Amino acid sequence: MKFRFVLILTSFTILINLSCKKEEDLQHPVITINQPAENLHFSVMDTISVNAVITDDNNIVSIKVVLVNDEFIPVLDAYYYYPKTKSYNLNIYYPIDDYYMKRGSYYIQIRAEDGTNFKNKFRKVYINEVPVNFEQVVVITQKDENLLKVSGINDSLEIKPLFEINGDFVSSEISSRHQHLYVAGRDKINIVAFNLLTNEIEWTVEPIPNQPMHNFNCLYFDENLFSSFYRYYIRAFDNKGTIIFNYWTDENELPMRIFRYNDLVLVDMQSISGGSSFIITYYLGSGVEKQKMFSTFRVVEFFSHDSENVIIIANSNEEGLIIMYDPYQNIISEIQYLQNSIISSVKIDSDNILISTNNDIYHYSFSQFSLSNIFHGKTAYRLKYDVLDKTVYIIGSKEIETYQYPEMIIKEDFVFSDSILNVHLLYNK
Repeated sequence: MKFRFVLILTSFTILINLSCKKEEDLQHPVITINQPAENLHFSVMDTISVNAVITDDNNIVSIKVVLVNDEFIPVLDAYYYYPKTKSYNLNIYYPIDDYYMKRGSYYIQIRAEDGTNFKNKFRKVYINEVPVNFEQVVVITQKDENLLKVSGINDSLEIKPLFEINGDFVSSEISSRHQHLYVAGRDKINIVAFNLLTNEIEWTVEPIPNQPMHNFNCLYFDENLFSSFYRYYIRAFDNKGTIIFNYWTDENELPMRIFRYNDLVLVDMQSISGGSSFIITYYLGSGVEKQKMFSTFRVVEFFSHDSENVIIIANSNEEGLIIMYDPYQNIISEIQYLQNSIISSVKIDSDNILISTNNDIYHYSFSQFSLSNIFHGKTAYRLKYDVLDKTVYIIGSKEIETYQYPEMIIKEDFVFSDSILNVHLLYNK
């Protein structure tokens, strides 16, 4: 009797389980995309008309529409819909509202879920970026020992005052993406970020009382603002002033010029006591030291050359150096010597750079290994290059001259009453 009862109970349980399996939802939502058409072209600030029909044997719980890149990572905001019906006609206008989006191929992704199953459907589109346009030349001059003046040179070639800064100066940088001007001082101001749309202070790093804060040329901008401090640490700030990279230096180390190269941060680390100096490489994400390379020079500027090499412009014992350095292998492959110390340098492209010494301005070609004197007897305290119209800016103590590259024919001449501290080129993005 007990055996018969157990057998009946087991059979009943099996029937229930079989019945449940028959009711299990195995059907995924079906997505039919009608718009946009495959490989359609759009521009930033356009809207994409998205039309799709989503069906399922059960109620559709949610639908997500989002633009993703080639790695299927979202690049714009997602839009969600909760129809709770078995059929839904999706008809929306999806805005491409990221002004700084890069040109390339993307995908409209539609994801539908029914509570148990989901389905993704993609439609490839091409997006054209907003073209880069030149806006103005930003010039920082020394009004007096406690006052800096910021001026702009617009398309009409007029010099117009923008605002003044109370404090001292050792370095400045600019962000066209965020329309920010960054200024650092040695004793009176630490770091101040100015909004160039409003000419107002955006954020500041408070001064350190009774302590030097920075060395000359301490700022470098590449997506974020990197700064070496007089001693103790190296930091990077985002556009809101939040610290995103922090590294403490040894007591005898004096961090100077900084450069971001791919996933690395390179720092010219001089010795306070006159001991050994190094090019120290850190990992960008963690701030962990990767390696040290012993150096006998002081860096004037770093430039990227290709996917593996960095150009180092430096001085050693009153002699200029052009160095090719591989930071991944930590090796130097070539060195070009100049008889005089280098004051400034600018990269034209991956093959050409311009260099100013105390007496002359040189052109150097990496493919030709050639160094030629293009301006004898002229000194550029700063050099800038506008890639859009191929203009070289030669900055003197109180004068800015512009030349057409590569002919080096003079275009314009701007004279200031105060000493020029730095010059930046501002673009729309």
